[in-house]
Amino acid sequence: METVRKRELFTRHLPVAARGFRHVLQAFLVLLAGLGLAACSPTYNWREVHADGGLEATLPCKPRDDTRRVTLAGRLADMRLLSCEAGSAIWAIGTADVREAGAVGEALSGLRAALGANIGSTSELKGPASIAGATPFPAAGHFAATGKRRDGSAVQAEALVFARGTRIYQASVLRPGTASGSLREAQEQFFASLAFPVPR
Repeated sequence: METVRKRELFTRHLPVAARGFRHVLQAFLVLLAGLGLAACSPTYNWREVHADGGLEATLPCKPRDDTRRVTLAGRLADMRLLSCEAGSAIWAIGTADVREAGAVGEALSGLRAALGANIGSTSELKGPASIAGATPFPAAGHFAATGKRRDGSAVQAEALVFARGTRIYQASVLRPGTASGSLREAQEQFFASLAFPVPR
């Protein structure tokens, strides 16, 4: 039953830009269950990752790396998604280049709207997306939403939505409605790690 719940969490509630990875993420969960990795691995196994466009971050688990063509701001773009599951939460970094500066704001707003819509809710602004090296955009920010899964259990989604030039990013955590202190601390560590390196 636990594997079924995790599969539902992946396929139903990931941000809209990640929904195209449904079949890939389902296969990933089946593989984890078959190998028994969730039972024998530490809750958080932090490692540094690099997303397109120079973004650096640390994730608490080894991410799956997938790319798929999606529609953003009315145009096709290749979305890269780094995602994994640890500590009862799903951790993800999605990025795509919309190639035109005028399309960035609309694409960021779309990511924000999808964050709440995919869990039957609306997202609220918690604060700015304070990412070193990011390009300032009014539509960027730290957003959160609370909703429910099909079984009625509460689920929360939080994301930093931001951009650098014409490349947009969404770093998100999808977790149970009642989160432990260690999970909240891990989320803060993940968000705080996001940065673009300063050229020397």
